[in-house]
Amino acid sequence: MNGDDDDDDDVMIVDVIGEKGISKEKIICNMKGIFQKKFQKKEGLNLKMVFEELQKIFKKDLKERYSFIQTVYNDLKQRPGLWMTDPNTQKKATIVTIGNYELTADDMKTLQENKWLNDNVMNGYLALLAIKYKDVFIYSTYFYTHLRKKGFQAVKKWTKKVDIFKKRLLLFPIHVNNHWTLVSCRLSDKTLMHLDSISGFKKTCLQQLVSYLKNTACHKSQDDMVSGWQVCHMKSIPMQTIPGDCGVFVCQYAKHLCQNTSMEFSQKDIPKLRLQMRQELTNKQLM
Repeated sequence: MNGDDDDDDDVMIVDVIGEKGISKEKIICNMKGIFQKKFQKKEGLNLKMVFEELQKIFKKDLKERYSFIQTVYNDLKQRPGLWMTDPNTQKKATIVTIGNYELTADDMKTLQENKWLNDNVMNGYLALLAIKYKDVFIYSTYFYTHLRKKGFQAVKKWTKKVDIFKKRLLLFPIHVNNHWTLVSCRLSDKTLMHLDSISGFKKTCLQQLVSYLKNTACHKSQDDMVSGWQVCHMKSIPMQTIPGDCGVFVCQYAKHLCQNTSMEFSQKDIPKLRLQMRQELTNKQLM
């Protein structure tokens, strides 16, 4: 490779200057090299960057090949095994980025049947919902853990750029004792609802969230939101019968609450919903 990157001799960048045509194979080969190079340097990567790098390598205008380059780029992002040789590195390579969350091959494996969803997959999926439904604010899975262990002062700045009391709905994913549940907060009537796929009821959790909302109202001078809160346990919701599916149930609860639609799914639908969630995350598009 020509240029100042002599320290990257182990990465193959094919120099095709002087050749009349640029084959698809040469484009793919060079794109793999760009992926390897950026990963080794721990640098970020996006389609625009790859396209510009290819134009520098080939010293030609590749606008007519943009659609093909985009297809290959998406394939290489989703399948790091195509350009990585180390299986351990493949597992840690980012497949997709949604909001602030980078999902790896290892993360996506938690969507396989009977596996517990991890924080990254939960946050990535909930971020997809938050991007589409602007009237809903969805907290990170780490929020309640910080609130429970460190108190209000540790989380009071988490929403400093958001007026949560102008939202239609607030959603709090909860992870306690290796089990995912969801708390939904309806602002119109100041009601917190606990949704648990094994029909549990976390009264302490709800009390802590009510206290958080009251403190936030005081902190943001929202006097009308300081009092009048109520809590309840939602019972007429789909229930799980197989261990490990609680995270999928929580994501589906959240999706239907955002859509304001009835929760017409059951345990038998979970394998199909896991595949659907993987597709939604990979494509960054809800179905």
